[in-house]
Amino acid sequence: MGRAKPCLGHPSRVLAVSSLSGEGFTAAEIADRINAETPEDPITVAQVSRLRSVTRRQDRKAPAMFCLDARTYELLAREAAARCCAADDLARRLIETVLTENLIDAVLDDGGDA
Repeated sequence: MGRAKPCLGHPSRVLAVSSLSGEGFTAAEIADRINAETPEDPITVAQVSRLRSVTRRQDRKAPAMFCLDARTYELLAREAAARCCAADDLARRLIETVLTENLIDAVLDDGGDA
């Protein structure tokens, strides 16, 4: 996962897609607008659709976005595939479980005390 790329006056593509979706633009129209601004880094209609579904899920939950390095994401994706779920869903489940079951000290073993 890379850094956020400013897009169409927004700090990131995700926020641009979310905003344009909220204004009623279709995935194809959003892709066309983004590609007109950044033809060197095109986005497909399928990618826009995925970003739209991500932003819809985030609208229903407290927003939390973070980046993982490629190797960590590969490990997460492999574990997610073994569980027949998406890597993002597994990451959410892991974080929720660690927090709700008070497992931070057991996982990190860094001497912190809540």
